[in-house]
Amino acid sequence: MDALQLVRVRAAARTGAARRIREAAGLTRTEVGRSIGKSHACISRWEDGSRVPQGDPAIRYLRLLERLAVATGNSLDAELHRETS
Repeated sequence: MDALQLVRVRAAARTGAARRIREAAGLTRTEVGRSIGKSHACISRWEDGSRVPQGDPAIRYLRLLERLAVATGNSLDAELHRETS
């Protein structure tokens, strides 16, 4: 497991980039959770900042976010650097 990938997925969750990407793709927390083997409640806690993504599920989440961002004409990097209001 790559520590840099963990830093990246945690930043995506903390900044709201993960939520924005998920919503842009039109997916629910339940759908995202099922695709990476976690519950909708887990995804919710990651997105609201009450928990941080860890381990292999975090890496699967990162890879999914990267693919969703591309599928919606965006990039994870762009979302991470986007100003939040």
